[in-house]
Amino acid sequence: MVVYRYIDIIWLNNACVNFLILYLVWRIAKNSSSLWRLMASASMGALYAVLLLVPSLHFLSFLPFKLILSILMVLLAYRVYRLKDFLKLIGFFYAITFLLAGSCFAFFYASKRELMVENGLFIIEDFPIRLILYSATFLLILYRTLWPLIVKKINTKNLIYRIRLYFEGQIISLDALLDTGNDLCDPINKSPVMLVEYDLIKQVLPLEIKRLYRQGGSVFQLENKEIKDSLLESGWLDRFRLIPYASVNGSGLIMAYKPDKASILIDGRWEFIKDIMVGIKKERLTFDNEYHGLIQPQILP
Repeated sequence: MVVYRYIDIIWLNNACVNFLILYLVWRIAKNSSSLWRLMASASMGALYAVLLLVPSLHFLSFLPFKLILSILMVLLAYRVYRLKDFLKLIGFFYAITFLLAGSCFAFFYASKRELMVENGLFIIEDFPIRLILYSATFLLILYRTLWPLIVKKINTKNLIYRIRLYFEGQIISLDALLDTGNDLCDPINKSPVMLVEYDLIKQVLPLEIKRLYRQGGSVFQLENKEIKDSLLESGWLDRFRLIPYASVNGSGLIMAYKPDKASILIDGRWEFIKDIMVGIKKERLTFDNEYHGLIQPQILP
């Protein structure tokens, strides 16, 4: 039986799929390349698929040649300035390729069709174009829905720092998120104010302050003479500040205290933080316990 291969159809199908993959990588990586470069790279990849059908060129199906092709396609399609950029792009390229191929095969097998393998190339007779469209749509939906969540998670992880606070011989260790929009500071000496959850810092607070929080009291209850006396006896009166704040949820005052010292873990080394105040937040800062404090860029060494 003679099997005919329509080279132009094979080339066009592969060029379209290659362009879709390259386009998604381009969007995700936010590369500054042009669509013309994407089309040129997609065309080169499609030409490789056609060459695999030539019997004398079957050696091109070996893994080293496939790796070389993917590297050339990435270098041709995108602007690459550093090795880090290249590794990110090639990683996205393989990830999206595997996702698209997997979804295509899933839809294909669901349709109960047969396929052949020739020189490392999958040959599918009368492959319905709608399966490619289904797979592309599925991939675009994943990109629109899951990718923003993944990026948010990655960015959050990169912005979390380990903090140590020292109060009268006691050490409180916590993870704090770098909040670039936080400019809270002591209005008297302009010291930056980090926020810490009450449950994490309550162990070092004077008894009357802990009682105030347990009762859900307001910071204005600090006018109570008994509480002021308690602060004075404990030596915490000099540490204490009322910090005004404003946010989208309203405005008010936050109780803050000056620690004996504080340090932050950066690149495996503990660096001391100068002139910092610790504001107490009664509410939890995150529901998944990923961090228990908020710091601002000013405290970074």
